[in-house]
Formats: sequence, structure tokens, C-alpha cells
Amino acid sequence: MGFFSFFALTLIPVHYGLYLMFNKTGDGGWKALVPMYNYVLLSKRVGRPWYWSIGLLAPGLNLIVFFAYAVAFFRSFGIFDTQRLWKYCLLYPYYIPQVAKKEAYFGTANQPLRMPNTVRDWVESILFAVVVATIIKTYLAEPFRIPSASMEDELMTGDFLVVSKMSYGAQVPLTPLTFPFVHNSLPFTATTPSFLEWWKGPDWRLPGWTSPKSGDIIVFNFPVNDTMVVDPVLKAFSYYDQLYMIVGAELSQRSIDPSTIKDYEFTMLLNQARQAFLAEYKVMPMPIDKRENFVKRCVAGPGDRFEIRQGQIFIDGKPQVNPEMLAHHHKVYTKQALTEMVKTELRSFYFSNDDAMGFRSYTDANAAAFYLLNLNQKQVAYLKTLGSIDSVVQMVYAPEHNFQIWPNHPSVNNSVDQMSAFVIPAKGMSIDLTKENLILYERIIRAYEQKNLDVRGGAAFIDGQKVSKYTFEQNYYWAMGDNRHGSLDSRFWGPVPEDHIKGTPWIVVFSLDGDRPGNMFKQLRTDRLFYLPN
Repeated sequence: MGFFSFFALTLIPVHYGLYLMFNKTGDGGWKALVPMYNYVLLSKRVGRPWYWSIGLLAPGLNLIVFFAYAVAFFRSFGIFDTQRLWKYCLLYPYYIPQVAKKEAYFGTANQPLRMPNTVRDWVESILFAVVVATIIKTYLAEPFRIPSASMEDELMTGDFLVVSKMSYGAQVPLTPLTFPFVHNSLPFTATTPSFLEWWKGPDWRLPGWTSPKSGDIIVFNFPVNDTMVVDPVLKAFSYYDQLYMIVGAELSQRSIDPSTIKDYEFTMLLNQARQAFLAEYKVMPMPIDKRENFVKRCVAGPGDRFEIRQGQIFIDGKPQVNPEMLAHHHKVYTKQALTEMVKTELRSFYFSNDDAMGFRSYTDANAAAFYLLNLNQKQVAYLKTLGSIDSVVQMVYAPEHNFQIWPNHPSVNNSVDQMSAFVIPAKGMSIDLTKENLILYERIIRAYEQKNLDVRGGAAFIDGQKVSKYTFEQNYYWAMGDNRHGSLDSRFWGPVPEDHIKGTPWIVVFSLDGDRPGNMFKQLRTDRLFYLPN
């Protein structure tokens, strides 16, 4: 469902209902079409403080405020019956205009159905609002803030967007006992869990009208966040990545080539790294629906033969069409040092501080000076028009035995720009459990398919039974950021399981540029109001 369908099904009926209401109250129906003022006026007519309308601007809080308004709206027309209120609030696009058209308006006094009770009305209104908003957030749509530059320039840091959970079908919560409107930690804490695992929901997804396709932007739970580091900074990063960094540092310190170590030596080094890390930090298991939220672009799906050559994605041997705003690191060679005037001009062309990396100067192997900039093709074309620019060369990172690059094994030689071909698992797809395949798929089988897999003497055992083949039980997807050299994505931790996918962005409601000084209104990116991601 696109934004305009969403707009037609929700916002238009609501504003039409306000139009009818304001005509009845003598305020003039046209005032229902004035943004923000319409809710200030509604506050007055339903007996709520005017500053509630400000809460509509805050993602997450706006859901509670909206449904609190809905409860107060229906009560101003004399509707207090609990069953009717539940039905009317859940189906608000239909009932708001119907009630405003057919029912008599009573306002905040002289309601015919019962004597007013201010405390009870407020408590019930907030309770109704929280419950209905939670249902909407869980099964229909959820607000989301873009925290990083990994999808720039399609999605910008500071974008506040609405994610559709209906498109792919909402996942039934695995941890229903949770504090409302927070993710995995309690308010004003960084690491205190916001959920209880006393009762777990079924692993089941509601039907959607489509499935993720190559090119879709998807929001999902971070797959390797199954073990969360109890630390306010490290909680958003992979626990396993911390171990790989420790192993890599140890080998570097001892001047050992990673490609020369054997499997048992790698396992031993990982165990030593785990012991050292756990001596300093605490970790805790994290259920799927409480893992950190990530947003990337789906670039390959189940059954695809995926490969990266020189930074270009190939599917089944064919190069794929790149997103319009795809960005890479580039070496920018100049005829002279960039002046402050040129730097200012570059920043005005949507070069963020991350794009320019502080405009630091580097020197290549031939002692030629260059600037390292993160650029899309539109920006590259612009730079080439400047007289001070000599050349712009896209960087391609060569393969290396880097444990932080998937499949995180010393025998595999990959990089963010070069990945050997492999097949992304599909539901019902069978593979031979060879040594080579186990390097690629062992974690998938063990962690995502939740099988008790053990490898002994080159043979695979599941639940103690020796097996030579395995058939996957769900689909998997490959996710990457459009900001290719500034994204933590599947290149570092592998395919995304289908049961981790939450939805797809509907619309960017508004966006704030944190690099701009001043208040929220000065930081507002007006060109991104109601922007439709693609």
C-alpha cells in the first residue's frame, strides 16, 4: 500500500469528520483543514488541553495522543459504552465521520448517558489510547527514526518515517509482556530490559500482500544481536564482531597471516577472545523482536546466486541496476588544496560532514595528494565540473582475510567490494553439508533455524544424528546500505532471516538535520516533508 492509499483510508476520513464536527459547533468546517490549528480547536471542543496537539509531532507519542483524541471525540458525542468505544477507535476512519454526521454533539458537559467523572475519564481515555495505539504499532504501522547514514541519500540521518508492517505481514510479538512504546530497554535506562520472557508468543506472521523483493527498502531486527552486550554503546553492535576484532588484533600483533591458521586454532582463538571479553562486559540473550532495528535495501532474495565484483552486485551472473543515490568512497585529486570557499560550495550540494570526512588530505602510493570523499554519481558529475578538480576515482577495497567480513572465517577471502558467489537460502532448498557449505551456512542452521548442529571430524550431526544434507525451513534475504562504504550490513553478518523482517518504509513524515545549529524548526529539512522512499 502506497502513501496515497494510506492517506485516503485514514487522514481524509478523519479530517472530513472534523469538518462535520466544526460545522455543528459553529466554528466553521474549513478550520478542519488547517494543520495543527484543527487539533488545537478539537482540544477545546472535547475538553482536553491545547498542548496535546504538540504531542502529535513526536513519533511514538503521537499514536497515544491521536487515540486519546479519538476517545475524547466519541465521548463528546455522548458515546461512553466500552464495547462501542473499542469498535469505534479500532475502525476510526469509518466511525469518526459517521458519528460526526449522525450523532448529536454534547461537548464536555450535559452528556446524557452518565454523570461526568474527570479522573475516570482521563484514565480511561489514556488506557484506551495506549491499547489501541499499541495494536496499531504492532500490527499495522510503526514510527521509526533513521539513526545513521548507511542509506543516504535515499534515507537521511534524522528522518522520521512510518514503517508499514502490513505489506509483508506483521510478525506476532514473541515477547508480549513488554513496556509500551519502547524497544528493548526501559525509559531513562540504556540496558534495563523493557520486556519479560515469562510468556512467549507464537512464531507466526500475519498474511501480507507481498514479500520483500530486490530493490525494496526493508526494516528488520539485527540478526547477530541475538547476544546483546549490556553496554549503552556496544548494545547496538554485534557481540560476535567484538570477538572477531580481538582475534584479528591478536594475529596482527603476532604477525600471523590469518589464511595460515587451521580451523581448530581459529576456534581456540575465538574461545580465548570470548573469555577476555566476558571478563570485562556482561551479555544477555535477546529475543528476535527485541533486537536492534536496522533499515537497509534488499538487494537479493531466496535462491539467488549472489556475488560482488569490484563493488558491483551480480545476481545469477548478471549485473544489477544500482540505486540512483548509490554512494562509494572516492579519491578526489585536486590541482591545489581546496579552499574554504570550495568546501562551503560542496557542503551546499548536500555534502554532509560524513561525506567529506572532515576534508582530510591523504597521500597515495605515488605520493599524490587526494581527498577521500563519499560520493554518489550525481555528486561525482558535479565535482568534475569544478576547475579545481583534477580527477575523481572510485575506491574498490581488495579482498583480505578479514574475520569481520561474512562468513567470518579465515579460509574465505572477501571484502566489502569483492564477495565470492554463493546461493542465498530459500525455504525448501537443500544443500550438501560439505566443509565448504558448513563455513557458509553453519550459523544459519544453528542460530536462525535453531537446530542442534555439531561438526565433528568433518561430519555434521543434528540432534546427535549424522546428516549429509540439510533443507532450509525459511527464506533469507541479502540487505545492504546504499552508502556502500558506510554501512554495517549483510556483508558483515550474512543473510537476513524472513522472521526478522518487520516491514518497509511508507513515508518520511519529516526530517531534522542535526548538523544545523538551532532549534527543531531551524533543523527541519523542508524538502523531505512527506517524502516517499524508493
